[in-house]
Amino acid sequence: MIGSVIVYRPDGHHVSATYAATVAPFLERGIEAALAGRDATAQAAQ
Repeated sequence: MIGSVIVYRPDGHHVSATYAATVAPFLERGIEAALAGRDATAQAAQ
């Protein structure tokens, strides 16, 4: 548990839907930033 959110489902191998929904906005920003950096790097190499 993190705070009041259960992280892993009882099988121990999958995150709970509540945890996924909680972290999704943070992951989205990180992924978008990484992809933006990759695009900038690819354009600089051309």
